[in-house]
Amino acid sequence: MDPRILHKISYGLYLICSKNEEKINGQIANALFQVTAEPATIAVSINKQNLTHKYIEKSNFFTVSILSENTPMSFIGNFGFKIWKRYR
Repeated sequence: MDPRILHKISYGLYLICSKNEEKINGQIANALFQVTAEPATIAVSINKQNLTHKYIEKSNFFTVSILSENTPMSFIGNFGFKIWKRYR
């Protein structure tokens, strides 16, 4: 991870994704923050009942995409209002 990205984290919306074998799941989150600078560590708040949480728990990794203020609601809706799975 490029540590300069930590300067981009502020209050906003984030796309959090994880993988379970060949299945990928993503969701919108707004609780993401830096825990430490060295080593670079972040934390994200995910509801334990969400599929994304289960994937993170199983794989021990997740990705974060910082969403622009101009992100269309149609994009956010794909992740924020229903479960999205790459492989059904």
